[in-house]
Amino acid sequence: MFNANQRYYIVFIVCNCTNGLFFWAFLHETKGLTLEEMDALFTESSIFVPGHKWESHHELERRREMVREGLGKRGLDEQEEVVGARPKAE
Repeated sequence: MFNANQRYYIVFIVCNCTNGLFFWAFLHETKGLTLEEMDALFTESSIFVPGHKWESHHELERRREMVREGLGKRGLDEQEEVVGARPKAE
């Protein structure tokens, strides 16, 4: 069915697919995190990455501050829109 060269190609495909599944399922994204946040990420979150709901310390503090100011979730979305917007010239 397969000659010798094709067998090695199939092994390569299987290894790449299993490695891709492993990276997707078990390795967390650490871009933009401090070392302290990475430590918290790896100690506090679940092992299976696609199901975890972990937020960095800075995001949690920002959300708590918004709730303290009475803005809640709606205010958080509005503030993000305002931060990206430029003031109108009069």
